[in-house]
Amino acid sequence: MDGHKLPWHLDRVEAWERGELIPPVTMDMALTTRCNASCHFCAAAFHTGTRSKLPTDRAMMLVEDAAAIGVRGMVLMSDGESTLHPAWADVIEYGKGLGMDMAAASNGFLLTPELADRALPVLTYLRINFSAGEPKRYSEIMGVPEFWFERV
Repeated sequence: MDGHKLPWHLDRVEAWERGELIPPVTMDMALTTRCNASCHFCAAAFHTGTRSKLPTDRAMMLVEDAAAIGVRGMVLMSDGESTLHPAWADVIEYGKGLGMDMAAASNGFLLTPELADRALPVLTYLRINFSAGEPKRYSEIMGVPEFWFERV
C-alpha cells in the first residue's frame, strides 16, 4: 500500500496519453447494502438509507460489461457485507471465468467452508476485517456478539 501499480498498467497510461478513452483498471462493486454487523467505524452506515441487494441478474450483467470493456479486476466490497448476497460466490466465479482478477472484503462471519471452497481458489485476495485482538473489544467495535471473535 506504500507504492503504486502504474508500471503494471503502462498500456493504459500510454493509451490515456494518446487521448484514448480507457476503462478503469479495477472497480469495486457492492452486492448489497445489508450488513450483519454494526461496526462503529462504518462509513456506509452514514450514507445508505435503505438496505437492499443488487439483483443477481444485474450483478452478472455488470460483471460481464466490466470484463467486456477491459476492466482487469473487480473487488466485491463496500456498502454492506457481500457474503450476505446469495450469489456472492457465483459472481466471483463468473468474473474470474471472464478473465478478471476477483477480490473481496468481508467481516468473515458468513464465510462457510462451502463458500470458501468455491471462492478462495479464484480470488486474488480476500480481506477480512478483524478490528480487535480480544473478544470484548471485537464485540464493542464491530457491534456483534463476543462469540463472533472465535468463529471469525
